[in-house]
Amino acid sequence: MSIQFETRFCRTRSVSLVTFFVLIFGGSAFRTNAQTITTTTIDFGSGGDTGQYTSHAIVAGNLAIAYYNVADKKLMFARNSAADGSGTWTISVVDSSSDVGQFASLAIINGNPAISYRDASGLSVKFARNSAPDGSGTWVVSTIDNTGNAGLGTSLVALSGGPAISYYVASSGDLKFARNSAADGSGTWTITTVDSAGDVGSDNSMAIVNGNPAIAYADQTNGTLKFARNSASDGSGTWTFATVETFAAGFGASFICMTTSGTGQPMISYQVGNAGLKFARNSLVDGSGSWTTT
Repeated sequence: MSIQFETRFCRTRSVSLVTFFVLIFGGSAFRTNAQTITTTTIDFGSGGDTGQYTSHAIVAGNLAIAYYNVADKKLMFARNSAADGSGTWTISVVDSSSDVGQFASLAIINGNPAISYRDASGLSVKFARNSAPDGSGTWVVSTIDNTGNAGLGTSLVALSGGPAISYYVASSGDLKFARNSAADGSGTWTITTVDSAGDVGSDNSMAIVNGNPAIAYADQTNGTLKFARNSASDGSGTWTFATVETFAAGFGASFICMTTSGTGQPMISYQVGNAGLKFARNSLVDGSGSWTTT
């Protein structure tokens, strides 16, 4: 029996250089006796201090990676010339205006690659979209929110054809949601607060769940992993909340990544300090059912 999942890549955070891993299984996808792991260093940067906050997507049929160059404090973009990642990597600078590129999230917006990320100098969340489907054009950069130390933990998705971003505001401890009025992100950004009950959203991951935006995120105040889904496909409705898991005192969820299964149910992977890597799956496609955690 084959199981299919939505293709979605979540960001990683603590890597000293950008390395691409290819895992090829012989025969069944569940066999481990005939596998080849190929690793390639994409960008060594200034002495290897690059490759934090990586985020992957398929751009014009080929793998691409957005990442933060720590040494030069730049947001970078790399795309491979081959569909399987075996070709050459073309690397470009997306934004070098200040200390930019942390919490990068790469997605396809209206056919072209786009990235949400943090501007650490401006304490803001920013959005960049390339003018070409393969990312070889110019990057158009805009600031989404520069109030209250915004832009930590960004997550970008294509929502009703246009960009939407979830992110954390450190000064208030709130989880925010921004959506653009234009398909290419050139319109007006509407910003709303998803959750402000305590310190929430420092780690978050957004996905489209049964047609509507949904966010999995950490509630640091109550030590829980939470799930919120909007009632409207464009995110203009109300948010419904659920607790996925409650943790022991002093522990919480981090490195959260949400996607949907081949049958539509939301699934979340996350790390818990006292329990290692965990996985949660909802019983219903809209996430309103029961959560099973392992």
